[in-house]
Amino acid sequence: MYEEGIEIIAIGFGGADVEFLRLIATSDESAFLISSSEIGSAFENIAQELVESSGNDLKLGGLSFFLRR
Repeated sequence: MYEEGIEIIAIGFGGADVEFLRLIATSDESAFLISSSEIGSAFENIAQELVESSGNDLKLGGLSFFLRR
C-alpha cells in the first residue's frame, strides 16, 4: 500500500502497543496513542485533514498533538 501512495494512520488507545502502531503506520508521525476520551476528536481531525488535503498529499501536522512518545 505504501508504494501506491496510500497514507496509513494507526490510532490506538488504552494499552495499545505504540511500537506496533509505528510499525503499521506509514511513518512515526502517523502513529497516535490517545485516551479513549479523545477518539471522537481524533477522527474529527483526521476527517478535516482529509477534506483539506489535495490528491495524495495528506498533511498530518494538525494531528501531531495526539502523538504520545
